[in-house]
Amino acid sequence: CLQTAIEQLGRGIMERLNDIAPPLLQMASSRECKGKKGPAADDAKDLVKARALQVIQALVKNVGAFLSPFLKDILQLLTTQLLPWETPMLEDLGRDLVACVPARLLLPAVQSAVVAAEQDLSSAAGGESELAVCLVRMQRLASLKAWIFAQATPDFVSSGLEVSANALLRLLSAGPKAAVQFLQSGGEVDDLTSKLLKPEQSGKIVGSIAAVNWPERCSVGTVFQMHALSAEAFTQFALRLDLEQIRPCMRQLLDWARDGQAVALAKQGSKKGASEDGSATDTDVACRFLAVLSVMRALASAAPGISE
Repeated sequence: CLQTAIEQLGRGIMERLNDIAPPLLQMASSRECKGKKGPAADDAKDLVKARALQVIQALVKNVGAFLSPFLKDILQLLTTQLLPWETPMLEDLGRDLVACVPARLLLPAVQSAVVAAEQDLSSAAGGESELAVCLVRMQRLASLKAWIFAQATPDFVSSGLEVSANALLRLLSAGPKAAVQFLQSGGEVDDLTSKLLKPEQSGKIVGSIAAVNWPERCSVGTVFQMHALSAEAFTQFALRLDLEQIRPCMRQLLDWARDGQAVALAKQGSKKGASEDGSATDTDVACRFLAVLSVMRALASAAPGISE
């Protein structure tokens, strides 16, 4: 079979890579599947999709350093396929991607994917399900960035400091944007907590990078999980910088959270009651503040000296 050929030939398969990779990615990206908890044994499309994912994983393991032309499509596959049975397979593929594709190639591709995902989130209609799908996509990209930074050297992280800091800020802004989109599309403030914030999941948030698993943390889109995974990525990034490099990144983060205010939430704290006109703005600022708290909590857990 093709997987065995790839494993046996290794780099010898490269001359046929342009013939093999595109159809595999197309098959693995199919959305016409019957199985929800597992590939339906009686449905050829389900079985083909599962097999295609396994063969793509074999490609990543054997010729990952040469997959640059296909990284955009692989990342699209990893972040937009949402069936429960394929989520663990996609996580395994994502981890192999980080292990087998050089960070100098993978990180720019992930950061480009973050920009594209942010644009899709900004243009989303605002329905709960559509926003949740956009958040799942961003959550998975955040976990990929965390895994990349966790394996990176300080010199590598420092070399792309500004670009990486801006991409992390895009990830942290996804939660506030989703909440605002929900309200501006007609959603009620009272429904925001149960539909997108979902704080009842916050007890599962704290953990190490090794504890990030997609079935639990990247299969349902919530603002709290978005904050937590973005904070984990930021923490892995910060751990590889010295204090002088971290300070401007933190200033940028705090300026973003204050949104022009001298003190975070100053205007919101002075209000005597909620107004319909200001609900979206207030929600945006409050979610930004919550995002910063997630970062500070993750930093304090990983490196108390940095957080001080």
